[in-house]
Amino acid sequence: MHHKFSERGTVEYGEFKKSLTFLSNLLYKVYHNEPVILIDNYDKSLLNLYLKYGPNHESSLTLRKALEDLLKKSLKHNPRLRKAFITGVFPCAKYDLLSKIDVLDCNVFNPYFGRDFGLTEMEVFELVGHMATSKLEKIMDFYLGYAHGNQTKLANPYSIMNVLLSNGVVKPYWPSKEDVKVFNKALKIYYKHDYKTLMSGEAIPNIYLSQKLKLSEVIEPENLLEMLVYNGYLTAIPSQTKDVPLKRKMPGQNKNETVVTTITFHNVTIPNREILTAFHKIIRKENKEKLQNANEGEVKEE
Repeated sequence: MHHKFSERGTVEYGEFKKSLTFLSNLLYKVYHNEPVILIDNYDKSLLNLYLKYGPNHESSLTLRKALEDLLKKSLKHNPRLRKAFITGVFPCAKYDLLSKIDVLDCNVFNPYFGRDFGLTEMEVFELVGHMATSKLEKIMDFYLGYAHGNQTKLANPYSIMNVLLSNGVVKPYWPSKEDVKVFNKALKIYYKHDYKTLMSGEAIPNIYLSQKLKLSEVIEPENLLEMLVYNGYLTAIPSQTKDVPLKRKMPGQNKNETVVTTITFHNVTIPNREILTAFHKIIRKENKEKLQNANEGEVKEE
Protein backbone atom coordinates (compact mmCIF):
# COMPACT_ATOMS: atom_id res chain seq x y z
CA MET A 1 0.00 0.00 0.00
CA HIS A 2 2.86 2.41 0.84
CA HIS A 3 4.44 1.64 -2.54
CA LYS A 4 1.14 2.37 -4.31
CA PHE A 5 0.66 5.61 -2.39
CA SER A 6 4.21 6.75 -3.20
CA GLU A 7 3.58 6.16 -6.90
CA ARG A 8 0.10 7.72 -7.17
CA GLY A 9 0.06 10.19 -4.31
CA THR A 10 -3.44 8.94 -3.45
CA VAL A 11 -5.03 5.78 -2.04
CA GLU A 12 -8.02 3.96 -3.52
CA TYR A 13 -11.11 3.87 -1.27
CA GLY A 14 -10.93 0.10 -0.92
CA GLU A 15 -7.32 0.38 0.23
CA PHE A 16 -8.16 3.20 2.65
CA LYS A 17 -10.82 1.30 4.59
CA LYS A 18 -8.49 -1.70 4.92
CA SER A 19 -5.45 0.39 5.89
CA LEU A 20 -5.49 -0.20 9.65
CA THR A 21 -6.19 -3.90 9.15
CA PHE A 22 -3.29 -4.04 6.69
CA LEU A 23 -1.00 -2.32 9.21
CA SER A 24 -2.17 -4.69 11.97
CA ASN A 25 -1.20 -7.69 9.84
CA LEU A 26 2.25 -6.22 9.15
CA LEU A 27 2.88 -5.55 12.84
CA TYR A 28 1.77 -9.05 13.76
CA LYS A 29 4.12 -10.58 11.18
CA VAL A 30 7.09 -8.59 12.48
CA TYR A 31 6.48 -8.65 16.25
CA HIS A 32 4.26 -11.77 16.60
CA ASN A 33 1.88 -9.82 18.85
CA GLU A 34 -1.59 -8.49 18.15
CA PRO A 35 -1.37 -4.67 18.19
CA VAL A 36 -3.37 -2.15 20.20
CA ILE A 37 -4.96 0.60 18.07
CA LEU A 38 -5.26 4.09 19.53
CA ILE A 39 -7.64 6.51 17.75
CA ASP A 40 -7.84 10.06 19.09
CA ASN A 41 -10.54 12.63 18.19
CA TYR A 42 -12.13 10.33 15.61
CA ASP A 43 -15.10 12.68 15.28
CA LYS A 44 -13.30 16.04 15.10
CA SER A 45 -13.02 16.31 11.31
CA LEU A 46 -16.63 15.24 10.84
CA LEU A 47 -17.86 17.73 13.42
CA ASN A 48 -16.03 20.52 11.64
CA LEU A 49 -17.86 19.66 8.41
CA TYR A 50 -21.21 19.44 10.23
CA LEU A 51 -20.70 22.89 11.74
CA LYS A 52 -19.59 24.38 8.41
CA TYR A 53 -21.96 22.72 5.93
CA GLY A 54 -24.51 20.68 7.91
CA PRO A 55 -24.86 16.88 8.32
CA ASN A 56 -26.54 16.30 4.94
CA HIS A 57 -23.97 18.05 2.78
CA GLU A 58 -22.10 15.84 0.30
CA SER A 59 -18.76 16.45 2.05
CA SER A 60 -20.22 15.45 5.43
CA LEU A 61 -21.88 12.31 4.07
CA THR A 62 -18.73 11.24 2.20
CA LEU A 63 -16.48 11.60 5.25
CA ARG A 64 -19.02 9.91 7.51
CA LYS A 65 -19.20 6.87 5.19
CA ALA A 66 -15.40 6.73 5.01
CA LEU A 67 -15.04 6.82 8.80
CA GLU A 68 -17.75 4.19 9.30
CA ASP A 69 -16.07 1.82 6.83
CA LEU A 70 -12.59 2.41 8.24
CA LEU A 71 -13.59 1.90 11.87
CA LYS A 72 -15.85 -1.07 11.20
CA LYS A 73 -13.21 -2.83 9.11
CA SER A 74 -10.42 -2.02 11.55
CA LEU A 75 -12.21 -2.78 14.81
CA LYS A 76 -14.90 -5.37 14.11
CA HIS A 77 -13.40 -7.41 11.27
CA ASN A 78 -9.74 -7.30 12.24
CA PRO A 79 -8.47 -10.73 13.35
CA ARG A 80 -5.11 -9.29 14.46
CA LEU A 81 -6.52 -6.63 16.79
CA ARG A 82 -5.83 -7.07 20.50
CA LYS A 83 -7.91 -4.09 21.65
CA ALA A 84 -8.60 -0.48 20.72
CA PHE A 85 -8.93 2.80 22.58
CA ILE A 86 -11.07 5.45 20.89
CA THR A 87 -11.56 9.01 22.10
CA GLY A 88 -13.80 11.63 20.60
CA VAL A 89 -15.08 15.08 21.42
CA PHE A 90 -18.54 13.62 22.01
CA PRO A 91 -19.59 10.25 23.47
CA CYS A 92 -21.70 9.45 20.42
CA ALA A 93 -20.15 6.07 19.72
CA LYS A 94 -23.05 3.98 21.04
CA TYR A 95 -25.63 5.86 19.03
CA ASP A 96 -23.83 6.80 15.84
CA LEU A 97 -20.66 5.90 13.94
CA LEU A 98 -19.74 2.92 16.12
CA SER A 99 -23.26 1.66 16.84
CA LYS A 100 -22.46 -1.71 15.25
CA ILE A 101 -19.42 -2.23 17.45
CA ASP A 102 -19.38 -3.11 21.16
CA VAL A 103 -18.21 0.08 22.88
CA LEU A 104 -17.69 0.79 26.57
CA ASP A 105 -19.96 3.61 27.76
CA CYS A 106 -17.32 5.96 29.14
CA ASN A 107 -18.13 9.67 29.41
CA VAL A 108 -18.04 12.62 31.80
CA PHE A 109 -21.39 11.65 33.36
CA ASN A 110 -20.34 8.12 34.32
CA PRO A 111 -19.46 8.08 38.07
CA TYR A 112 -17.12 5.12 37.62
CA PHE A 113 -14.81 7.09 35.31
CA GLY A 114 -15.36 10.54 36.87
CA ARG A 115 -11.89 11.05 38.31
CA ASP A 116 -10.23 9.92 35.06
CA PHE A 117 -11.40 13.02 33.18
CA GLY A 118 -9.13 15.41 35.06
CA LEU A 119 -6.76 15.97 37.97
CA THR A 120 -8.25 15.82 41.46
CA GLU A 121 -7.58 18.52 44.04
CA MET A 122 -5.06 16.25 45.78
CA GLU A 123 -3.26 15.48 42.51
CA VAL A 124 -2.99 19.19 41.70
CA PHE A 125 -1.61 19.83 45.19
CA GLU A 126 1.00 17.10 44.72
CA LEU A 127 2.15 18.79 41.49
CA VAL A 128 2.19 22.43 42.58
CA GLY A 129 2.35 22.14 46.38
CA HIS A 130 5.99 23.27 46.41
CA MET A 131 4.97 26.76 45.27
CA ALA A 132 4.29 29.67 47.61
CA THR A 133 0.99 29.50 49.50
CA SER A 134 -0.44 32.56 47.72
CA LYS A 135 0.44 31.09 44.31
CA LEU A 136 -0.99 27.69 45.28
CA GLU A 137 -4.30 29.24 46.35
CA LYS A 138 -4.50 31.17 43.08
CA ILE A 139 -3.88 28.01 41.02
CA MET A 140 -6.54 26.06 42.92
CA ASP A 141 -9.04 28.88 42.55
CA PHE A 142 -8.31 29.42 38.84
CA TYR A 143 -8.29 25.86 37.47
CA LEU A 144 -10.36 23.58 39.72
CA GLY A 145 -14.11 23.27 39.16
CA TYR A 146 -14.98 20.57 36.64
CA ALA A 147 -17.65 18.12 37.79
CA HIS A 148 -17.37 14.69 36.19
CA GLY A 149 -19.27 11.70 37.54
CA ASN A 150 -19.02 11.83 41.35
CA GLN A 151 -16.03 14.21 41.31
CA THR A 152 -16.84 17.91 41.75
CA LYS A 153 -13.36 19.49 41.88
CA LEU A 154 -11.30 18.49 38.87
CA ALA A 155 -8.75 20.46 36.86
CA ASN A 156 -7.74 20.28 33.21
CA PRO A 157 -4.34 18.46 33.12
CA TYR A 158 -3.16 20.50 30.12
CA SER A 159 -3.51 23.77 32.01
CA ILE A 160 -1.77 22.47 35.14
CA MET A 161 1.09 21.16 32.99
CA ASN A 162 1.50 24.61 31.45
CA VAL A 163 1.49 26.24 34.89
CA LEU A 164 4.41 23.98 35.83
CA LEU A 165 6.28 24.69 32.58
CA SER A 166 5.86 28.46 33.06
CA ASN A 167 7.05 28.39 36.70
CA GLY A 168 3.64 29.21 38.09
CA VAL A 169 2.17 31.74 35.65
CA VAL A 170 -1.61 31.61 36.10
CA LYS A 171 -3.59 32.43 32.95
CA PRO A 172 -5.94 30.70 30.47
CA TYR A 173 -3.90 28.07 28.62
CA TRP A 174 -6.45 25.62 27.26
CA PRO A 175 -9.43 27.55 25.79
CA SER A 176 -9.30 28.19 22.04
CA LYS A 177 -9.95 31.87 21.22
CA GLU A 178 -11.85 30.95 18.06
CA ASP A 179 -14.00 28.36 19.88
CA VAL A 180 -14.77 30.77 22.71
CA LYS A 181 -15.78 33.43 20.17
CA VAL A 182 -18.15 31.04 18.36
CA PHE A 183 -19.63 29.59 21.57
CA ASN A 184 -20.07 33.04 23.11
CA LYS A 185 -22.07 34.17 20.07
CA ALA A 186 -24.19 31.00 20.11
CA LEU A 187 -24.97 31.35 23.83
CA LYS A 188 -26.08 34.96 23.36
CA ILE A 189 -28.41 33.93 20.53
CA TYR A 190 -29.96 30.73 21.89
CA TYR A 191 -29.71 31.29 25.67
CA LYS A 192 -30.03 35.06 25.87
CA HIS A 193 -32.10 34.88 29.08
CA ASP A 194 -29.45 32.74 30.82
CA TYR A 195 -26.38 34.33 29.22
CA LYS A 196 -25.78 36.88 32.00
CA THR A 197 -26.22 34.14 34.58
CA LEU A 198 -23.43 32.08 33.01
CA MET A 199 -21.10 35.05 32.51
CA SER A 200 -21.50 36.05 36.16
CA GLY A 201 -20.21 32.62 37.19
CA GLU A 202 -23.60 31.30 38.30
CA ALA A 203 -25.43 28.16 37.13
CA ILE A 204 -28.43 27.64 34.88
CA PRO A 205 -30.56 25.38 37.11
CA ASN A 206 -32.18 22.03 36.37
CA ILE A 207 -31.21 21.42 32.74
CA TYR A 208 -31.97 18.04 31.16
CA LEU A 209 -29.02 16.62 29.21
CA SER A 210 -29.91 13.54 27.16
CA GLN A 211 -26.40 11.98 27.16
CA LYS A 212 -27.48 10.18 23.97
CA LEU A 213 -26.66 12.67 21.25
CA LYS A 214 -25.85 11.66 17.72
CA LEU A 215 -23.19 13.60 15.88
CA SER A 216 -25.78 15.04 13.49
CA GLU A 217 -27.80 16.35 16.49
CA VAL A 218 -24.89 18.13 18.15
CA ILE A 219 -25.32 21.25 16.01
CA GLU A 220 -29.00 21.72 16.98
CA PRO A 221 -29.58 24.80 19.20
CA GLU A 222 -31.36 22.80 21.91
CA ASN A 223 -28.23 20.67 22.35
CA LEU A 224 -25.82 23.60 22.69
CA LEU A 225 -25.36 23.33 26.46
CA GLU A 226 -24.67 19.61 26.30
CA MET A 227 -22.19 20.18 23.47
CA LEU A 228 -20.35 22.74 25.59
CA VAL A 229 -20.24 20.32 28.53
CA TYR A 230 -18.53 17.69 26.36
CA ASN A 231 -16.17 20.35 24.98
CA GLY A 232 -15.14 21.43 28.48
CA TYR A 233 -16.47 25.00 28.29
CA LEU A 234 -19.31 24.18 30.70
CA THR A 235 -19.69 21.63 33.45
CA ALA A 236 -22.83 19.92 34.77
CA ILE A 237 -23.59 19.12 38.41
CA PRO A 238 -26.55 16.80 39.20
CA SER A 239 -29.32 18.82 40.85
CA GLN A 240 -32.41 16.60 41.07
CA THR A 241 -34.05 13.46 39.72
CA LYS A 242 -37.62 13.03 38.52
CA ASP A 243 -39.76 10.03 37.60
CA VAL A 244 -41.21 10.59 34.13
CA PRO A 245 -43.86 8.41 32.38
CA LEU A 246 -42.88 7.46 28.84
CA LYS A 247 -44.86 5.64 26.19
CA ARG A 248 -43.18 2.91 24.18
CA LYS A 249 -44.37 0.40 21.63
CA MET A 250 -44.89 -3.11 22.99
CA PRO A 251 -42.79 -5.76 21.18
CA GLY A 252 -44.81 -7.59 18.51
CA GLN A 253 -47.96 -5.58 19.17
CA ASN A 254 -49.63 -2.50 17.70
CA LYS A 255 -50.18 -0.76 21.02
CA ASN A 256 -48.13 1.26 23.45
CA GLU A 257 -47.36 0.76 27.10
CA THR A 258 -46.43 3.38 29.69
CA VAL A 259 -43.22 2.92 31.63
CA VAL A 260 -41.75 5.14 34.33
CA THR A 261 -38.12 6.16 33.97
CA THR A 262 -35.95 8.28 36.25
CA ILE A 263 -34.12 11.18 34.62
CA THR A 264 -31.47 13.43 36.14
CA PHE A 265 -31.38 17.21 35.83
CA HIS A 266 -28.18 19.24 36.10
CA ASN A 267 -27.09 22.70 37.10
CA VAL A 268 -24.95 23.90 34.19
CA THR A 269 -22.20 26.45 34.78
CA ILE A 270 -18.82 27.66 33.53
CA PRO A 271 -16.41 25.36 35.40
CA ASN A 272 -13.68 27.70 36.61
CA ARG A 273 -12.04 31.10 36.33
CA GLU A 274 -9.82 29.94 33.46
CA ILE A 275 -12.83 29.48 31.16
CA LEU A 276 -14.71 32.47 32.60
CA THR A 277 -11.68 34.70 31.97
CA ALA A 278 -11.50 33.48 28.36
CA PHE A 279 -15.17 34.41 27.81
CA HIS A 280 -14.74 37.80 29.49
CA LYS A 281 -11.78 38.62 27.23
CA ILE A 282 -13.93 37.98 24.16
CA ILE A 283 -16.77 40.07 25.63
CA ARG A 284 -14.43 42.99 26.38
CA LYS A 285 -12.97 42.82 22.87
CA GLU A 286 -16.44 42.81 21.28
CA ASN A 287 -17.57 45.74 23.44
CA LYS A 288 -14.43 47.68 22.52
CA GLU A 289 -15.07 47.08 18.81
CA LYS A 290 -18.70 48.21 19.19
CA LEU A 291 -17.57 51.38 20.94
CA GLN A 292 -14.99 52.10 18.23
CA ASN A 293 -17.58 51.56 15.49
CA ALA A 294 -20.02 53.84 17.29
CA ASN A 295 -17.39 56.58 17.65
CA GLU A 296 -16.43 56.27 13.98
CA GLY A 297 -20.10 56.64 13.06
CA GLU A 298 -20.37 59.86 15.12
CA VAL A 299 -17.27 61.30 13.43
CA LYS A 300 -18.70 60.58 9.97
CA GLU A 301 -21.99 62.26 10.87
CA GLU A 302 -20.12 65.41 11.90
